[in-house]
Amino acid sequence: MLVIKANRALLKKRRSFKDIRAEYEDLTSNTELKYKELTPFQQKLIRDRIRSQAKKILFTTFG
Repeated sequence: MLVIKANRALLKKRRSFKDIRAEYEDLTSNTELKYKELTPFQQKLIRDRIRSQAKKILFTTFG
C-alpha cells in the first residue's frame, strides 16, 4: 500500500473542466477578426468563381 500512495503522490494533479475553461477564456477573448471590404463587383466575381467550380465538380462526379 505504501508503494501505491508514493506513486499517487508523484502523479500530476488532474485539471478540472473549470480550470481548463478559465485558461482558454483568456486566449479567445483577445481575438479580433478583420474583414476585407469588397465592392459589389468583386463580390460578383467571387460568386461566379464559386459557382463555376461547383459546376466542374458536379459534372466530373455525375457527368
